[in-house]
Amino acid sequence: MKFNIVDLVIVISALFLASVTAETRANDSVAMVWKMKQIHQPSADQLRREQQGHVFIYAGLKDRQVDQIVNTRFERLDRMMFTRVIVTDERGEPAINRETGEVEVLDGGCD
Repeated sequence: MKFNIVDLVIVISALFLASVTAETRANDSVAMVWKMKQIHQPSADQLRREQQGHVFIYAGLKDRQVDQIVNTRFERLDRMMFTRVIVTDERGEPAINRETGEVEVLDGGCD
């Protein structure tokens, strides 16, 4: 089998893109675990900072996660802000806008 330079560039590009995508997903997963821990198992320092008036901003949570937080962490909601909330479909998967092909998000007027 003979490869030319274009074939080689395509293969290398595909491998690079796959590794970047996998790394991004892993980083997103680590960030999500950290966010959930801040919300559900806050450190004493975080609770102290909340009591001092600090507001923590959480971006990129799914709408179902936010609903659960609203229902289970109500006493701390005044110190939380949610932005770029991902809209989900009936299966809990991110909803895709049919016109743009992008994941639907709620920003609540925050730009």
